[in-house]
Amino acid sequence: MSEYQYYEFKTIDNQLNSKDIAELQRISSRAQITPTKLTNFYNWGDFKGNPHELMDRWFDLHLYLASWGTRQLMVRVPKRLIDASQKKFIDQCVFRLQLHDFEMVSLHETDENLLISLCLNDEELSIDFDYDDGPGWLDAIAPLRANVLSGDLRLFYLIWLIAVQSNYLDDDEVEPLPGIGPINASIKSFAEFFHIDMDLIQAAGEKKLHTVVENLSPHTVRKAVASIPAAEKSNLLERLAQGDTHVMMEVQNRVRKAVLHASGKKPATRRTIAKLRKQMKEVRRKRKIKEAEHREAKRRQQQELNEKIRLQRLEAIRNRPKIEVKREIYQQISRRNNPGYKIALELISDLRNLAVEEGNLEEFMSYVRSLRKRHKTKLKFLERLNQLIAS
Repeated sequence: MSEYQYYEFKTIDNQLNSKDIAELQRISSRAQITPTKLTNFYNWGDFKGNPHELMDRWFDLHLYLASWGTRQLMVRVPKRLIDASQKKFIDQCVFRLQLHDFEMVSLHETDENLLISLCLNDEELSIDFDYDDGPGWLDAIAPLRANVLSGDLRLFYLIWLIAVQSNYLDDDEVEPLPGIGPINASIKSFAEFFHIDMDLIQAAGEKKLHTVVENLSPHTVRKAVASIPAAEKSNLLERLAQGDTHVMMEVQNRVRKAVLHASGKKPATRRTIAKLRKQMKEVRRKRKIKEAEHREAKRRQQQELNEKIRLQRLEAIRNRPKIEVKREIYQQISRRNNPGYKIALELISDLRNLAVEEGNLEEFMSYVRSLRKRHKTKLKFLERLNQLIAS
């Protein structure tokens, strides 16, 4: 198997009808298509459809993965759910990146939708590639689209971090948002899919973004909802009754704005890339210390367990007649197979431990010499016996 390509398209706001499915099957007869998803993979050949056209017509999310290091994510969002300030932020983020020749990100607008596309081509992404690695990624990343619709624009900070990691930006460039915390599962999945250094993600997440509103109390939500004008509430309820899937996102966005307005918090100071890299180095230093401490704790735990097992085996061997133990060793060696040799060597090790405790090591070594002489034709056993005695 020389190559692998994985395509997945996903609908969020609407479902595909039978006519849509039939048309998509004409584009790709071997694709698996449901009312909410199209998936396909190739070990040779290519997908016949145009992903941009499919996104324009049917889908809200698209993910592409190739074994040679290409990874792509497309996100479609309705323009009417993004207010003017959010749209301006998105345009500026993408423009600033393209200004620095970071052309992996692009925006495509239709009358109703905004299509965000991120395509990364990096041979290093093919290292340790596992075939059939596509399924599951899009579902894990999908919440980032819902975040955008509710006013959480950290997706664009993540795209900016790819440019930072790829050294497209100067050290005096400032971050697009004053922080990215708290780090959630979808952010971690995005970072893993596009191989963003998790130390860089953690450094960016050390500052909690004040525009991210999570875990609100019922009282706070009620107060925020009460501030929405009655006419707008009626309009939202009517659309909800008509099955408008965007109502929840709109309400969440309105609640977020109301909470932020009531808090009176001022935007935090934004960091330069130089400062962010410095924080990343500190995050890495602390992580390595913590990992070393964890390894040492595990080593001590394993050492204590090994000692406990050794003492238990020592007690067991002490309570058995030595002639009986040696008879079992002979029987196991006579099996002439690895399981037999393993049991025999464990018993020989037990006898050595007992000899050390009792001060009879010379007697034990005499027994080992007799074993070597008696079983001189069993070369595999002798090799393992010599390794045991040398350890």
